[in-house]
Amino acid sequence: MSRMRTEEKLNIGGVKFTENIALLSITEPISGKISKKNTAMLFFSLLSENEINISMLSMIRDAKTVRTDCSVAEDNLHKIYKIIAPFPELKERLEVLHNLGTISIYPHKSLMKLLGKILFAFGKKKIPVYNMTSSISSFTFLTECDCLEKAVEALKENFKLPQNHAPFQQQFCIKHVHK
Repeated sequence: MSRMRTEEKLNIGGVKFTENIALLSITEPISGKISKKNTAMLFFSLLSENEINISMLSMIRDAKTVRTDCSVAEDNLHKIYKIIAPFPELKERLEVLHNLGTISIYPHKSLMKLLGKILFAFGKKKIPVYNMTSSISSFTFLTECDCLEKAVEALKENFKLPQNHAPFQQQFCIKHVHK
């Protein structure tokens, strides 16, 4: 007689997603020393000078290159293209993925087991994950906007959400306006 193993669903404190995000990636060769011509440093200086916020930042290095990824609100792309126009080496190294969104999961308890189960649930539904960050209060994943609803369904199938859960999608956006 075989016994089916049933696992209890883990609790999640909440889920929210944000749409219209772009992932910007800069890959450059490793030169062995920090140079004033570092493309990523130039890029982030330009973003800062032009008050463009980034919501995620990550770096990965192998033996020959370093890749820096960041995400920004997609409506900033026209401004970004304009400010990098005078820098051909930056334009050449910049890759952009459009039409992305974030899904943030607020754990009930800080369990690494939760991260594994989230990734497994997304994998079962073939939801691509382009980037991921964690903080003391959440796990945030960057995926395609078209996959956000599917990601929420994967979470509902595999986890317990609170009875009084807030809406998944942000109802408003705060934007800095210069006078």
